[in-house]
Amino acid sequence: MKSPGVAWTILGLLAIASVAAGQEYAGSRACAECHRQIYDSYRATAMARTSGIVESGSVSPGEVRHGASGATYRIQSGEIMRYSVGPIQGARKMAYFIGSSAAARSFLWREDDAMFELPVTWYAKGGWAMSPGYESGQTLQLARPIEPECLLCHVSRVKTRVGSINRYDWPPASEPGIGCERCHGGGAAHIAHGGRGYIVNPAKLTQPHRDHVCAQCHLTGVERVALAGRDLSSFQPGADLNDYVTVFLWSGAGANAVHVASHFERLAASKCRNQTGGTLSCGNCHDSHAAPARAQRAAYFRGKCMVCHESNAHAREKGECRSCHMPAVPAIDAKGTAFTDHSIQRRPASAEGGVKGELRAFGKEAAPREAGIAWARVAHRSQKREDGERALALLRQAHANGARDAAALTALAYLTDQSGDEQAALSLYEQAVEPEDRQAEALVNLGAIHFKKGRLLEAEKAWVQATRRNPGLEAGWIKLAALYLATMRDKDASSAATSCLRYHPDSAAAMEVLESVKARTANAPP
Repeated sequence: MKSPGVAWTILGLLAIASVAAGQEYAGSRACAECHRQIYDSYRATAMARTSGIVESGSVSPGEVRHGASGATYRIQSGEIMRYSVGPIQGARKMAYFIGSSAAARSFLWREDDAMFELPVTWYAKGGWAMSPGYESGQTLQLARPIEPECLLCHVSRVKTRVGSINRYDWPPASEPGIGCERCHGGGAAHIAHGGRGYIVNPAKLTQPHRDHVCAQCHLTGVERVALAGRDLSSFQPGADLNDYVTVFLWSGAGANAVHVASHFERLAASKCRNQTGGTLSCGNCHDSHAAPARAQRAAYFRGKCMVCHESNAHAREKGECRSCHMPAVPAIDAKGTAFTDHSIQRRPASAEGGVKGELRAFGKEAAPREAGIAWARVAHRSQKREDGERALALLRQAHANGARDAAALTALAYLTDQSGDEQAALSLYEQAVEPEDRQAEALVNLGAIHFKKGRLLEAEKAWVQATRRNPGLEAGWIKLAALYLATMRDKDASSAATSCLRYHPDSAAAMEVLESVKARTANAPP
């Protein structure tokens, strides 16, 4: 008879083979017929309630006054968010929500088939306030595009329109929330064979592959870079997450603060994890199918700690463990929220501060392409020359090694242009904007180079494509409007500026174009 370890290894290999063969999805409701108790208990968990269509009467009224922009946002019945800043007023209908509301819930609005985030969020502690990342904005900020990566860990199977940034079939997911098949893989074959067909049971996977089921959404790091030709939405339980993404952390002690979804990397840094040889994982403490009632949580999780610490006198004396050793810590990427720090420190200290050091890949060695893209993102935020130079050197190395995917080419093109080599950047941008790619900003930059060289038709084509891929991209509309204005195409200039105002009602540049067209029309000879 095989040992349990060998059996688990075989099951893990079978899971990987099944993933490679592909799995047909059936949807979570199909699971309920045989697994009603599990299905019902899971539907009450936060993961199952983390997204969905906004229903009538589901949103609490409120008001947010934003000092940085001078805007006022009012949330009213009918799931309407009204905005006003100076003489500019308007409204947006809440169409879809993200977040279970255990910590917070954000809302999306849609224009045709494109989806955008609203600038206000409802927080469990404090009610309505500005959404994460909107706190210091100087404008209304109604057009942050919702990219597939934004939805991935909140929905089941994103329905993205090919070649777009934020266009979706409606609703934007096959089912709301995280469904059964996110952790168990496609269940159609299992159901078709009366419950005897293959399906992934994470508990029977090898340790790394079991961990990766959770890590696909709970391992974010400070940067997360998809491998060339890979899409995390195609990851299935039993696969190796390292084959899909590289996750980066800062190497400096204390530099990696708690994020909204940093549970996995924080746990990996804990002594509890390391002193068990890495065998401690999410499932040791969490039941994926149910969550303890609020009044029972302290005792429930203390029981998990006592499995290993029963002989510890301090542990036996205390009524609960979490408040001291796993406190809720404010998330640095979502002000107004707090999440459990899974680093399980003996004497918890602030997770913020400290020298950041180097970007290092979590769990593996980083290739130049992924490291270069990560540093390029860091450089974009920091605006530090040394960060940009590091990213450029890595991306040049990756390019020499054959990296030709759109993400790598776009980052390399931008940094090459910044370094002063406009001609080389032009060639790189042209390679990066194939029809199936989602590189709208690359198209804007490509059009800008064409425009500087006097190639107006090529510039127009690039900017039109950019606005199709992301209709809320202000730079695309403004550059188009300016081009039309300069070439006496006043009707087209007005149309582009008006389109811009649909997404950016307070765009000074768009209003200036309309005023220029109006003035020229008024001064035109009869």
